[in-house]
Amino acid sequence: MTTIQIHLSDEQWQHLQRLAEQCQRAPEALAGEVLAHWLELEEQHWQQRMERVLEIFRRHTHGVDQAEIEREITAAFEEYRTECAR
Repeated sequence: MTTIQIHLSDEQWQHLQRLAEQCQRAPEALAGEVLAHWLELEEQHWQQRMERVLEIFRRHTHGVDQAEIEREITAAFEEYRTECAR
């Protein structure tokens, strides 16, 4: 397990302490739980967004040669890498 240090304003720290007291948790433990929950939600959110993007992509590329799509994606990626190398 990794330990991190965060900086909170006095107001944020007091708020965290009040919430932790209500939950009968240490403020540090509550902060860790909240962060873990937020990260999980973020991952779920991105997975849902990616699924929507793929659904739209499939709808718009129905009937298009998959090899052609792959070539275009590869060419765009190579162009991006060339631009980044400059």
